[in-house]
Amino acid sequence: MNTNQFRQLKLVDLIGQILIVLLALVYWFIDQEASLLLAYGIMGGWQLLSCIVHIVSKKGMISTLRKVYVYTLILLVATFLIGLLVPIVLVYYFYFLLFLAPCMGIYYLIMSLIEYRSIKAINVQE
Repeated sequence: MNTNQFRQLKLVDLIGQILIVLLALVYWFIDQEASLLLAYGIMGGWQLLSCIVHIVSKKGMISTLRKVYVYTLILLVATFLIGLLVPIVLVYYFYFLLFLAPCMGIYYLIMSLIEYRSIKAINVQE
């Protein structure tokens, strides 16, 4: 994947995230309870897919922000696996995740914007 293709991928990723947020806000006015769970699921799924694509693409532009995000995901998966062995951990885990998930979503959106601006600046210099 060349730099131009990677920039386009990042732009699609960023636009997709913004559209999901906007659609979730519109849907929130229709059905406040269901929209929250739907937004969690769709945004979380989109961002996980995006994260996997970025790791697989191996573009060499793994920012410190992305590393923090990936390490946080690894920690969350490890905690979940521990929770399978110690069920009380899952209760606290899911409660904590209710608050952490939106923060991670906002973090990922901001990180995507920063990375897109960085790669756009690289393309201008080339």
